[in-house]
Amino acid sequence: MAMIDQAYSTEVQKIVNLLEAEKYYREGKITNQTAFTCIGMNCDFPITCANLSKPSALRKRDPYFRIHGREYQHSPICGLFSKRYKGLTSDVEVDTETEQQVSDDIPDVFNVERPTRHDENETSSVGVNGGKPQYIDGGSNGKKLNYGPHNYHHLGTLVDGYFNLRRVNQQSLKRITIEGRTMTYGKLFKRIHKLKKRLDDKSKSPRFVYFSYIQKAQQLSGEGGVIVFLKDKCDVSLTDSTLPKASSAIVITRKAIESYRYKRDMIGKIKLVMSAGSGEYCAYLYASPVLANKPNDENRYVINFIVDDLNLLEFKKKS
Repeated sequence: MAMIDQAYSTEVQKIVNLLEAEKYYREGKITNQTAFTCIGMNCDFPITCANLSKPSALRKRDPYFRIHGREYQHSPICGLFSKRYKGLTSDVEVDTETEQQVSDDIPDVFNVERPTRHDENETSSVGVNGGKPQYIDGGSNGKKLNYGPHNYHHLGTLVDGYFNLRRVNQQSLKRITIEGRTMTYGKLFKRIHKLKKRLDDKSKSPRFVYFSYIQKAQQLSGEGGVIVFLKDKCDVSLTDSTLPKASSAIVITRKAIESYRYKRDMIGKIKLVMSAGSGEYCAYLYASPVLANKPNDENRYVINFIVDDLNLLEFKKKS
């Protein structure tokens, strides 16, 4: 599928990103997931916001924009087709020019703190041409389109962006900035079983997006939170001694659930994970691992990931 971060909604008559599209759908302002077009100049190429009409708890993937049929053509002066869509699909090879463009792109941004409003589109210049971006001064040819990089506020959309890049083998080229650090997507996402911890290292580990398949999930007795046991285990060592592998778990605090603005959707996902079998779901979280003794066994260890903000947690069903 093409990796598209924005589209023009013919129903609300403005450029929207994925979060805005879902917000307007919940409000009833967007009713048709196919009522989107390309944001290029004078371009009516149809775009679909896939999964928009599917209930959140039943989604294997969050909504995403994709091209709507190959029988249509972009406008001759679209200006975006060759740069944003062509060559970024899963069924064609990505040429050297596209690889260079991706590596030279302005980094995407992940905002750890979610803004209170998503109404204003911060990554495009809206002009008089039906709300579509206009050409502005600048660039080597004197003119360029003013459209920005991806600007993520929820881990679910970041995960989808990562998979879009993996489909075209671009995760080691495209960069992202998070909490002042800039790195490639390939460096940001880490499988938990590759994590190595030393008992004598007391420094706090930096936060990355860790992921693992889930073994099981259950409610924490007396605390109101949820603990998610993961299938991945990690290497633990002390000086030259290798200790038994540490199990891993996610602890979702009661406060995180109660304070989350979109708790209904997340509670629905948590219930599905709790009722699912081992390996049916994968957990993704932006967090720092904490090494602790396993309860009732001082000779064994567990890697805990404490989640106090559900914007930094996502569950995806195995496809």
